[in-house]
Amino acid sequence: MSHKKIFNLSDLDLLRVSSFLSNASKIFETNPFIKNFEYLNLFFYIYLNNAVLKKRIRFKDLNIYSSKSSVYISKFLKEGVESGYLTCKKSEKDKRIKNYFATKKSNNFFKEIYSFEELK
Repeated sequence: MSHKKIFNLSDLDLLRVSSFLSNASKIFETNPFIKNFEYLNLFFYIYLNNAVLKKRIRFKDLNIYSSKSSVYISKFLKEGVESGYLTCKKSEKDKRIKNYFATKKSNNFFKEIYSFEELK
């Protein structure tokens, strides 16, 4: 049986989350790739699995993680690669499988989204 960690939010945490979401909505208006919360969710999933958990992410992983259609995920990956925010590398074991990674170009996006003003 898998044990999942449970987070409990305080009122201060809720203020941070609300402030973050408000800031993210503003960034969506100017970002060439990440235009909505679903794209942000998928992008964070790729980044966190690669950078923090040291896992490779394939199309199949995104399809399992997200409730969006395969067409939607394909469009997300295509736009991510075209915008330079994502890159893909073919698996060494099976050349048909591509692994996706956040690029250095996305570092500016992280700086922008991680720094936000508190809602008043």
